[in-house]
Amino acid sequence: MSNPFITSLEKHTEADWLAAIDSLAADIHEVDRTATQVWFRFYPLDLVLYLNSAKNPDEAKRNFAMQGDFGLEDRIDTSHNFLYGHRFWPDVKAAIDKRNDSAEPATDLPK
Repeated sequence: MSNPFITSLEKHTEADWLAAIDSLAADIHEVDRTATQVWFRFYPLDLVLYLNSAKNPDEAKRNFAMQGDFGLEDRIDTSHNFLYGHRFWPDVKAAIDKRNDSAEPATDLPK
């Protein structure tokens, strides 16, 4: 069963997400502003989509000379420990989970 919230988020490209981060930059505390932009580039959406669509993801990783476990899935709760704003993550994650559970599409996001 597909979830309308996730489906609506999946319509956004990497460029859309980076533009959203850029539009929020002025509202992010200066301590975290640059680090937030860097974090989003550590886990590029285009690379994730490419690897997810590859017939052989391990071979695709080798073609990029990628080694180790670099994905975000297993470290979503810890990958941003270096950010000062990390302390807000439990509340942010709870809000995202609540919105996801509602299954309402993300109609308030520009596309």
